[in-house]
Amino acid sequence: MQDVETNVFMSVMKVVRKYNPIISLEFHMHGTVDPYLYLQDAIRDVIYFESSRGPDSVVIEMADSELSLVIGSTYSVEVTDLQIMLAVLNKNGNVIWINSAGLPMEAIKEARKCMKGA
Repeated sequence: MQDVETNVFMSVMKVVRKYNPIISLEFHMHGTVDPYLYLQDAIRDVIYFESSRGPDSVVIEMADSELSLVIGSTYSVEVTDLQIMLAVLNKNGNVIWINSAGLPMEAIKEARKCMKGA
């Protein structure tokens, strides 16, 4: 996986959203093996949220859930020939893994184009 800036992470997430695959999202608390939270659904939206009282965040909306990722976390992306994998690690050691289902080659090419600037 390659560490990327927030804007690259958001661009790749928007590619995933555009092609609307089912994704799996696992939230692991620091030091645990089993996920604390597991979601499987399509992404409805990816939003950059500017806060007036604290750090900004990236918000991922899925079905009936919203997940806020505070800016300052470490973002990583891997684009294979079939899918996109993303990871977010925060300063407390908690990690979120996001894996897409199979994607068409157009999506892979688009995601790789986003990664070129990383």
